[in-house]
Amino acid sequence: MGVFPYERTSPKGIISIENMPPRRTFDGHVGLKVSEDGRIWVCIDGVSFIRFTPIREEYNGKSHRTPADQTGQDNSEEGE
Repeated sequence: MGVFPYERTSPKGIISIENMPPRRTFDGHVGLKVSEDGRIWVCIDGVSFIRFTPIREEYNGKSHRTPADQTGQDNSEEGE
């Protein structure tokens, strides 16, 4: 593997399983989406499988969600 031009980060946050795949093993496509506010989605065949929402320091432990999460918006893109 090559060296990536980015430093490794290990943010703390909430990890949720959004949808379970139909079987333990199968052929499929995997997608990864990273939003500007740090949320990450891992998609299988265009469907969100794992979602990571970082805990933002500016909330001082009052909330574990980003502003988009608090409004109920889902900015994941199906079909990636």
